[in-house]
Amino acid sequence: MLASVESLPNQNNQAIAQKLSKVGYITDAKIALDTYNQICC
Repeated sequence: MLASVESLPNQNNQAIAQKLSKVGYITDAKIALDTYNQICC
């Protein structure tokens, strides 16, 4: 399941992660997205 989620680009989640990274809420958007995907799956 996780592999299928990671294979599909989710532009909304990527945009949110980038915004949170830019304003300082998270330090690494890629790690945040990976963690989010693992928790949701």
